[in-house]
Amino acid sequence: MAQAVIHPTARIASGVKFGENVVIEAGVEIGELTELGHNVVVLTGTRIGPQGDIRAGAILGRQPRSSPTSRRKIRAAQPPLVIGSECVIGCHVVLYAGNILGDQVMIGDLPSI
Repeated sequence: MAQAVIHPTARIASGVKFGENVVIEAGVEIGELTELGHNVVVLTGTRIGPQGDIRAGAILGRQPRSSPTSRRKIRAAQPPLVIGSECVIGCHVVLYAGNILGDQVMIGDLPSI
């Protein structure tokens, strides 16, 4: 049986499948028939449309932080990440809060966006 830690305020639609060690934080919405691979972390407020395919190790909705030497400083928390329907998110992808992905977007393995 797949282990998932799901916050009680998360809304999970029917037919969602979880791999091992999935973490779903507060206020997350996941659309029907979405599949989340092993070790996926979905952070507060993230919205994932229906029929998504989120591969192993993805971190979704992380708040960006500036490095001490960065010329462009992040001054405020970003709004939650939004992922459209039928999106494929590759292994070990980091998608930051403040991004909005349309429908049928594919992101390959390893990028940070």
